[in-house]
Amino acid sequence: MKAIYEFARPWVLRVLRVPHDPHPPAGSPESLRVFRAGKSYYRMRLLLWCLRQVGVLFAFAFGVTFFHAWVLNPPDFLHNFGPFKFVAQNPEFVQRWHIGTWILVAEIIGLIIALLQIPFTYAMVRMDYEYRWYLVTDRSLRIRSGLTNIRETTFSYANIQQIVVTQGPVQRFLGLADVVVTTAGGGGGHPSAQNQPGQHVEPLHQGVFHAVDNAEEIRDLITARLRLHRSAGLGDVGDADDTDDAVPAAQVAGSPGEIVPSSGANLALEAARELLQETRALRQVLAQRPVEK
Repeated sequence: MKAIYEFARPWVLRVLRVPHDPHPPAGSPESLRVFRAGKSYYRMRLLLWCLRQVGVLFAFAFGVTFFHAWVLNPPDFLHNFGPFKFVAQNPEFVQRWHIGTWILVAEIIGLIIALLQIPFTYAMVRMDYEYRWYLVTDRSLRIRSGLTNIRETTFSYANIQQIVVTQGPVQRFLGLADVVVTTAGGGGGHPSAQNQPGQHVEPLHQGVFHAVDNAEEIRDLITARLRLHRSAGLGDVGDADDTDDAVPAAQVAGSPGEIVPSSGANLALEAARELLQETRALRQVLAQRPVEK
């Protein structure tokens, strides 16, 4: 299967024009974490692909049986129905126009198509798994998925409102789950504000870490970095110089484990500590001064 994949992959990339690996979102390079869908997700998709191939095989076998057994030589109970009646009453027509030969050619073409689609559809199943990216830094996160319809979304911690882990029965059986990140901005309304006319509701936007096998780890990581980001008290740190290339693209392949706060957050914490020290010193000076009567 590896040889089949290596053969079909360049063709799929060329035909579908799949873009290069996504650039990491804004944030410090040391904080970049890369997550992928669970291997059970790929196994499930591969099983569904195998079932579809079995369906194609049965459909081809049925077609061959139908054309040879019923069209060229229809059984008695079909002699009074549409084209079967015509074939049954005009056998010379089948012989004159070599209908059997044309049917055989169509069957050969169908068999060739059925065989050729195997490597390409297999490559698409595997690439759908391998080209599914979940990138998290200390300031934002980015999600890309899809081959024919590519969807890439970027979220800033300043807009994240909710992080939810969801798991259906099939995912529970496979040990998978979805991490749903809800942010301000997008197309839908806030569910808690429905049926409240006259109230202005900021639309919501969702990003999904689909079919991951470490949902709790991802949720806890985003929650910790979101808490760190908001504790700095600066809103979205460094918006003035945010670029998609804030983290080198080569860092996407890595997965550092340490959580490193951004330089802006460090400066804010140092300033807060200095202010606290000055306040304490001022209080000590005031406490030592005699009280004037």
